Amino acid sequence: MATTPSLPDDIDALKALLLQRDGELQSLRQTVSTLELALSVRTLEIEQLTLTIT
Repeated sequence: MATTPSLPDDIDALKALLLQRDGELQSLRQTVSTLELALSVRTLEIEQLTLTIT
């Protein structure tokens, strides 16, 4: 079972942690968006190829 890491008691340290996590979240959202776009492109390519061979 995973344990939750302890959080700092200092407000400034907590703010810094939140800012870091916000940055990580933004990066992950960008990655998801990029992957969704790539998936859409591949789906269109498959549809085009399917129409070509039928």
